[in-house]
Amino acid sequence: MLPIKFADPSRRYSSGDLKVQLRLVATNGDPSASHGTRPPQLAMHEGNPFLNSYPDGERTAALTKVVGDLLSKGHPVDMVHQMALDWNARQNPPLDVDKVRRTVESLAKTDARNHPERHKGQLTPLFDIADANIDLLLRTSPPVRRWLLSGMLPLGIVGMIVAPGGTGKSQFVLQMGVTVATGIPLCDVWQGGERGTALLLLAEDEIDEVHRRLDRIITELSPSHSAIAANLRKGLLIKSLTASNNLMTRAQRRGDVEATDYVDRLLLTVAGIPDLKLIVIDPASRFRGGDENAADDTTRFIEQLERLRHATGATVLVCHHANKASMNPMTGTRGQAATRGSSAMTDGVRWQLNLSPLTKEAKAGLDASKHYLSAELTKSNYGPPIDAEILIRKPNGYLVGLRASGAPVTLEDRVLQLIRDEAALGKSYSANQIENTFGGEGGSLKAGMNSVRKAVNALLNAGKIRRDRGKLVAMPDKPISSAPDAGSMP
Repeated sequence: MLPIKFADPSRRYSSGDLKVQLRLVATNGDPSASHGTRPPQLAMHEGNPFLNSYPDGERTAALTKVVGDLLSKGHPVDMVHQMALDWNARQNPPLDVDKVRRTVESLAKTDARNHPERHKGQLTPLFDIADANIDLLLRTSPPVRRWLLSGMLPLGIVGMIVAPGGTGKSQFVLQMGVTVATGIPLCDVWQGGERGTALLLLAEDEIDEVHRRLDRIITELSPSHSAIAANLRKGLLIKSLTASNNLMTRAQRRGDVEATDYVDRLLLTVAGIPDLKLIVIDPASRFRGGDENAADDTTRFIEQLERLRHATGATVLVCHHANKASMNPMTGTRGQAATRGSSAMTDGVRWQLNLSPLTKEAKAGLDASKHYLSAELTKSNYGPPIDAEILIRKPNGYLVGLRASGAPVTLEDRVLQLIRDEAALGKSYSANQIENTFGGEGGSLKAGMNSVRKAVNALLNAGKIRRDRGKLVAMPDKPISSAPDAGSMP
């Protein structure tokens, strides 16, 4: 709201001017109306408070009505103040002029809050057009892109992780924080980029649960990374924000959504963090107000995340829940459409990773005793498409890439490994024996006998196994050929 300018109490508008401004007379462009040839026509009822004098006990209420009516007509505040002083001069005795000023000031502030369209200031340019000049872009080389996860997640963007509740997104972002602080590959799949400080703002998880998860991560990684605790102490910050108001935006009484002071307070909080590289907001629903399905409300929230990114230079990742349609393992919606609420969330962020249970087709041939997740990069404005990864959730909750785990990935891989393991024990089996002994319900392959039969045939056709007197024998892996030395070439 612009500063309120009050009129000089010594100045007076003419009675005719005031009545015209108040629309208490109808001139209709006829000059005779101002000369009294036609009786004044009241725009309001005959008891209009502007025209009357009021006894003690009624003047304050009448003043409030006069000022409110004037403001509702869009008159400038200084004119309203002058009109109120003119009205006050008609009272016997008049109210104190300071009380008149305070009344106008209070009502003007309320009116500006409830009806900002009446209090717009002078229009100014959006920006200096010189700032849009591209001469510098033409004369210099563009900056090299910086990465938080090499080739996967850029530094300094707003991104989103989408997953159904209970899938493992909080575990995933906790492991990501560990990666940023230590450089240890995320899920043994994605190599770390620039190291620095990660700040995780967790509004769903109590600190005790975070403690347990972090302890399991350290136990998992410490055998091969002896300095992990020291690096985490320097580079990982976690704040549980359950049972508190964390709204960056809030719906107003008139229906629109406005920013709160949350981001400003957060920027004051993080001002002293050295080398801040990652800020995690988990989940979006605890940090935004308004209608989740409304594009405008969603965009206001994205703008606050962008403010945070712009002020810190860090990557800002917000965790968001998937919609119900995406949770069906048979027909679940995948890709960008998995986001709950308005599509403006996906449109507004620059990067989106979906975590979801595997579909039935994707699980075919995998070890049914294990728990799997799909990690699919569904939106990235910064590079070529990246294949989805299958993650295994270990019994301790740690997420590791299926390929990186060293475990056989497909049923064919598991059958081949089984044949080799049994051969090392001096045992061999025919195709039917493999199917009947290790397939079906209770079989160690955790797959139906028909699926095992197909896997055996696929291995035979690929030349990875052969029959020797009716028994299946695994073929040795083909050695990787090396190029001859340059000196040995003819």
